[in-house]
Amino acid sequence: MKQKVFFRSSDGLRLAGILHFPKKTRNTGVIICHGYTGSKDTNFIPELGETLEENGFLTLRFDFSGNGESEGRFEERTWSHYVKDLKSAIQFLEENEDIENICVIGFSMGAAISIIEYNRYHNFDYLILLAPLLSPTDHGFTLKQFERLENDGYIEFTDSHGRKRRLSRAYFEDMEEHDIMKYAQALDIPVLIIIGDQDNVVGTKNCLILDKRLKSPHKLAILSGENHVFHNKGEKLSPIILEFLETFSP
Repeated sequence: MKQKVFFRSSDGLRLAGILHFPKKTRNTGVIICHGYTGSKDTNFIPELGETLEENGFLTLRFDFSGNGESEGRFEERTWSHYVKDLKSAIQFLEENEDIENICVIGFSMGAAISIIEYNRYHNFDYLILLAPLLSPTDHGFTLKQFERLENDGYIEFTDSHGRKRRLSRAYFEDMEEHDIMKYAQALDIPVLIIIGDQDNVVGTKNCLILDKRLKSPHKLAILSGENHVFHNKGEKLSPIILEFLETFSP
């Protein structure tokens, strides 16, 4: 069973989510963080939410502020805002009495936000990184676009859904304040990393580096033939994710 829910971020904006209620709940709840310009309803995220529900995990997939159905203007949001949104989502899920542990699943930019949030608050127990953005330089913008940022104070682009978008100088200044790889290497909770070997957005290089340097219990899965969005299907992701989760919530 699933239900649309709303909760407030710490700056007062109303955030929208879908809460999946399993028939029998395990002691671990799951939060899914979408990627850049995405939402709780894009890519493989709805399918993953359904699969986790079917396997007994209370699961929340939500929209960061300024994205999807959540309040806020996309062009005014930064990574620091998204970090606060995730903190609020964790607090929302913690209100469920049946949940003892929380696993955060972050996709692409959502993975970066998850790493930053944990580095700041240490308030969840397991982390799954899907095609993680581990370097701020993996943004894909051109030199011409950055010239416009310098001159006009914003970058304008068309996202993967055909929508015209803008990002302000404040977005990039905020993003560059976070050393994601440094935070990731300091993680002290179990971590699962999944990436496709055909990912031409973030690539596998930083995942391989993190795999060598990460001292906490972890696993790296490189999926053959999969691209950055895993072809928008969860069929290859789900078995690996469930195996990881069932280690802690049998």
